[in-house]
Amino acid sequence: MSDRVRDTETGYDPTAEATGRYIIAFIDAAGEVSPVFAQKVERIFEAKIGDVSAEEYYRHDKVKEGFEAVLVEVGPKTMTEGGIATAKELPFPDDTTIQEALEMLRDEHSVGNSYRNTDSDRPAGQYTFDLSGTAGHFGATNGYPYTKPYVKGIYQGIIEKYGPRRARPEFTETTPKPNEKFAWHVEW
Repeated sequence: MSDRVRDTETGYDPTAEATGRYIIAFIDAAGEVSPVFAQKVERIFEAKIGDVSAEEYYRHDKVKEGFEAVLVEVGPKTMTEGGIATAKELPFPDDTTIQEALEMLRDEHSVGNSYRNTDSDRPAGQYTFDLSGTAGHFGATNGYPYTKPYVKGIYQGIIEKYGPRRARPEFTETTPKPNEKFAWHVEW
């Protein structure tokens, strides 16, 4: 029997390893809110995973614990700002559309890009979206382990970066689909 515990329905694998690249972007974003927040966020992650480096990978369950602790200690605004900064660090071409960026986000949020050492293709759930013009249904699957404000920030960052000039998304919570943990109706 394997020591790897995994939720096969949602894909969450706590023993997978997550890249430090987006943790660094998140810490840097906290610094834009306040240098004190950046120090606090960095200390929280160091307590969970040790020294943080963009080139290293860290146990997924410990990264998740770090994000949850940041939400409790620093609050949802910093989590959202961290999500925005993470989205803006995604390695997508500048001329990408929102639809294309969201599809690339799904690919990025998989083994080989952001995760390793797992039997699952999607060890951290997945982003969900359905676009129609300048609006859409956005969410995350039940297996997505990170916080709701962080996901909101990622979507906001993608819309601001790849949407129409000066796009400012407005989020309204909506009923999640059966496979979703949470969802929003978003207009921009």
